[in-house]
Amino acid sequence: MIRIRPTTESALSAATYSVDLPGEIAPIRARSQKITTTLDGGAAVTSWAKNNAGATQTVTLTVTEAAYKKLLLIVNHATVFEWLVMCEGRHFLATIDVAEPVSVYMAGMSYKRLDVTFVITEEIL
Repeated sequence: MIRIRPTTESALSAATYSVDLPGEIAPIRARSQKITTTLDGGAAVTSWAKNNAGATQTVTLTVTEAAYKKLLLIVNHATVFEWLVMCEGRHFLATIDVAEPVSVYMAGMSYKRLDVTFVITEEIL
């Protein structure tokens, strides 16, 4: 389950700007490294601590009409661009974007199928 909530700093109502989506995300960015060739032809490698800032993950979800409307409230907010995203015990600050949805019908109910892209600005440890 992917949970999206407003950050404390945004001062937005969690009742209005929260949504639970089916699925999961596990964004991972490769470790930052720099490789330099030395004068004798060898290599000098510098590695930095693992950091998932900048990791991007797109998931395809099928959500209810109500969840889709709440997701649009979040994505289209005029002043808040960073949201708290929680999944599988991990917490992220992320920007969220959606692609055009496709309406699907299952068991007589209307759903929206869409791609949701998460760009991690910070992983909260």
